[in-house]
Amino acid sequence: NPQYGEVVDFDTMPTWLVVDLFVKPQTRERRVPFVDVLVDLFPNLGGPRRASHFASHSWSSFFVNLITAFDDLNAEDAIWICCFALTQDEERLELVDNDEVFAE
Repeated sequence: NPQYGEVVDFDTMPTWLVVDLFVKPQTRERRVPFVDVLVDLFPNLGGPRRASHFASHSWSSFFVNLITAFDDLNAEDAIWICCFALTQDEERLELVDNDEVFAE
């Protein structure tokens, strides 16, 4: 992390750094996608839903720009964001297949 030891400005934080600082530590032990951890942290939200929107991103883009792109969506909308929906465990990435990720 090139910003180690520095105060991080969330408004200019790239997506890869959000994943490194927040997603990977939360998912490391279970080796699951971040969305599975969110289910445990926020059980009152009802868990994953079928996505109504798909989001792709650049690892170097500002994460806040990715999130603010959804400002006009409704609470009923569900967004599939790959860095949250797919495991970020490097060993497990090789084990994931299309049937697991894109099941009906």
